[in-house]
Amino acid sequence: MTTDRTKPTRKRRLPSWAVAMMGAYLAAVGGLVASVCVMRAFDVGAGTGAAESIVLLIVVLTLPLSTPYYVAGSLGSSQGSGPEELAVGALSLSAALYYLGFFLLAAVNAAIFRWIVISTRRRRAEARSDS
Repeated sequence: MTTDRTKPTRKRRLPSWAVAMMGAYLAAVGGLVASVCVMRAFDVGAGTGAAESIVLLIVVLTLPLSTPYYVAGSLGSSQGSGPEELAVGALSLSAALYYLGFFLLAAVNAAIFRWIVISTRRRRAEARSDS
């Protein structure tokens, strides 16, 4: 027995290009955060400023949310890690959490991107159905 009901369309689904862009964006930011954490933990490239350059690249990738986060973190970074603070090599736990915060900002940016794409598609579909 068949009915006239149609399957509900998945309007909340992202197009494949948007999924690929979000995946590439999150992978890039995640890779940069991981590389900074490894560089700081094992004191790799300490004199070259490579870690600082990567952090600035992460800030640019996660704009506009990262600007106040970076400034607040930079102001608090003048305090050295004490001997009682948990650390892996030269990377303290608070520094690792600071860098992981950038990945969370990237996830928020990706969620905003997803919302923009879905709402744009919905508006276009509504405009086509009205005409």
